[in-house]
Amino acid sequence: MGLFNFLGEKLQNTEFKKHSITVTSDIVDNILIREMAIYIATSFISDTIAKCECKVYENGEEVQNELYYKLNISPNTNQNSTQFFTKLVTNLLTKGTCVVIPYRNDFYCCDGYSKEENVFKDDIFSCFSVGNQTLNKNIKASDLLYFTMSDKNPKSLIDGLYEQYSRLVAYSIQDYIDTNSIKYKFELDNYASGSREFQEKLNEMLQHDIKKYIQSDVGILPIYKGTNLTRLENTHNGSDNKISNILNLRKEIFSMIAQTYKIPIELLLNEKTDNINELIKLYITFCINPICNMISEEITRKTNTYLSWKKGNYVKIDTSNITYMDMLDVSTAVDKLIASGVCNIDELRSRLGLNALNTDFSTQYYMTKNYSTIENLDNVNNSF
Repeated sequence: MGLFNFLGEKLQNTEFKKHSITVTSDIVDNILIREMAIYIATSFISDTIAKCECKVYENGEEVQNELYYKLNISPNTNQNSTQFFTKLVTNLLTKGTCVVIPYRNDFYCCDGYSKEENVFKDDIFSCFSVGNQTLNKNIKASDLLYFTMSDKNPKSLIDGLYEQYSRLVAYSIQDYIDTNSIKYKFELDNYASGSREFQEKLNEMLQHDIKKYIQSDVGILPIYKGTNLTRLENTHNGSDNKISNILNLRKEIFSMIAQTYKIPIELLLNEKTDNINELIKLYITFCINPICNMISEEITRKTNTYLSWKKGNYVKIDTSNITYMDMLDVSTAVDKLIASGVCNIDELRSRLGLNALNTDFSTQYYMTKNYSTIENLDNVNNSF
């Protein structure tokens, strides 16, 4: 026998007394503002750094050796360099540290590890995990790459601050729900005081069937004699202000995370601004460059001794090509750089994303007669 048929028969054959019951429909799911903001911020930074070229120098000259290939093309058999550096920087920003181990001539970014600290000798790392694989091996700090920005994990700072904001967000969302939630009143002319079975069936109908009917796009609800389902009128006002409060809190949380990672808030929120170039310069100077310098220094010191470094052997992450440049927009600046002897043609072609020509004239430095030393100007004046 169906539930509504059962209730229909009971309502016709039972003595009742007046009663009413209210059923509320849940309309809002949990909002993970913090996780979304952290994801946007960390992906913003990791995507920027993954775009940079890792330049390798030997004796002060750029080379494209095996290390260059590993850092810029294929660190390991399962990742390209973009995927590798995205994971490296994301781990660094969310966990505070990142360990890269050399294994079978490849570089692997670890998801987990154990560390035994030693003040006056190498720290010992062990229990490495990469994906679903583990490596139970002790490796000295000098034989792997250990990246860390500071003693404080930025993610832990965000978690601590968010505890205060989370209550405000929860209160604001609940206030909005209370104002805008849909409520119904289910009435019985007389409420059954009969059997326990009837009470269970009535409760099942209220908690499941009527709620399902309210939330469905198209629903059918049998109405028996002595029953009535009424939607309550929402008399609350000010829902626009409550939405504004939630959006302002969301912006505050994004601002907190932007400050933690040193990203201009306008960039993180993709807001229109007249000083976008200045904001990008600030972003590169205070957010990207410190991370790239730390990564460059760690790779350099683990792949070179003092003597080899002194000879001009090092690794440098080049952040000069982060911003997009249209050659027509910078043509005047290009002309000035060549005419003043600051750069040759090949250096500027590389800066513009063009291949170097590697010819005699493209590697030659030029200077117009407008640029000269004071001594040369005196010699010219004395010749007249």
